[in-house]
Amino acid sequence: MDTERARDQRTRISQHGRVLYNPENTASYSGHNLLNLRTQYTVNDSVQIYANILNLDNREYAERADWTSFTDDRYFPGEPRRAFIGITINY
Repeated sequence: MDTERARDQRTRISQHGRVLYNPENTASYSGHNLLNLRTQYTVNDSVQIYANILNLDNREYAERADWTSFTDDRYFPGEPRRAFIGITINY
């Protein structure tokens, strides 16, 4: 049995570019960048433990932006920093 354990760490930068959101294409949202981290540790062939941190720098951003003739510009806030851990078991 192979007892070597593996660790996998990843950094991801999500870039969301400029969005034009009215019929005339004159209103826009400039976009945003988010920094996400993930680490994973393989305990054995069947068990992996992982942890994620999303929006590491807790940036305020719009998950969605749009325009209506009744409300003009609308911005829907994105998720703040959040972290979670988990375990994957394969049997």
